[in-house]
Amino acid sequence: MFNPTYLYIKTHDITGLKYFGKTISDPYKYRGSGVRWLNHLSVHGNKVTTEIVGYYEVLEECNKAALEFSEKYDIVKSDEWANLIIEDGLMGGFTEDHGKKIKEIWENLTDEEKEYRRKISNPRIGMTDIELARYEETHRQSMIDMYNSDNGKKLKKRKQEIGKSMLVNGKRILTEEARQKMRESAKRTNEIRAAKKKNISLDE
Repeated sequence: MFNPTYLYIKTHDITGLKYFGKTISDPYKYRGSGVRWLNHLSVHGNKVTTEIVGYYEVLEECNKAALEFSEKYDIVKSDEWANLIIEDGLMGGFTEDHGKKIKEIWENLTDEEKEYRRKISNPRIGMTDIELARYEETHRQSMIDMYNSDNGKKLKKRKQEIGKSMLVNGKRILTEEARQKMRESAKRTNEIRAAKKKNISLDE
């Protein structure tokens, strides 16, 4: 079941930094969930202006609009935006069947659409060495700040509890589906690394 979802832009009134996100609640009251964005608010305060990009009741329309916006404004690479990852408009709009819905969307895409989504979902693809270094440092520092915060410490503890609950006789047991996803992710990562070493683009 897809919950109606807002896509919005938050602009900090003092610094001008922007954040593109989604929510199923009131977008004017919702602060956002991005690590860098929340860190920015903790330092500079919560005075922001909210702009509604769209309200979507259809899953595919929300997903398409979010991806197109993310690419158009280059929200990961641009210094104007606080986003560290591409916004796909999906996570906030799903209930317990999120994984199933993602799979349904993927199965209905053409090969060209799948390649397009792979491209924009990995912000590291196409970055120069300078851009990549800046991105990695920003992401690293944001994660450090997040995990040092009170909410970050609670999240870390929760992850540890979940990890322990998945152990069987002290070992983690993965489903075949999980193993396959890990293999696919590793394969894609190796392809990107190999292309970077050869100084070529996977999109050529």
